Amino acid sequence: MAQTVCIIDDDQGVRESTGMLLSICGYEVEDYESIPQFLRVHPSDDGAIILLDQHMPQQTGLEFLESDEGRSFSARVVLMTGQGNSKLRERALRDGVAG
Repeated sequence: MAQTVCIIDDDQGVRESTGMLLSICGYEVEDYESIPQFLRVHPSDDGAIILLDQHMPQQTGLEFLESDEGRSFSARVVLMTGQGNSKLRERALRDGVAG
């Protein structure tokens, strides 16, 4: 059984292109346009890898990871951002994002 990767990003183009690439590489891919949409399907940790966009309208990726809901997930998380800096990186690593 292939590893599942959940892409959480408000940009449909990013979800589609990243999902296509991961599918070609043999991963099962699920995509979500928001954290609430993801949580409706995955209310608890099921071992999926999470590709999480940092900059989303309702809640940032790090805000989710620092919330009670986010802390309950032990899944491997990769934070995606087009606006990274060293402060954001340090905060993300502290919150358990894959380095």
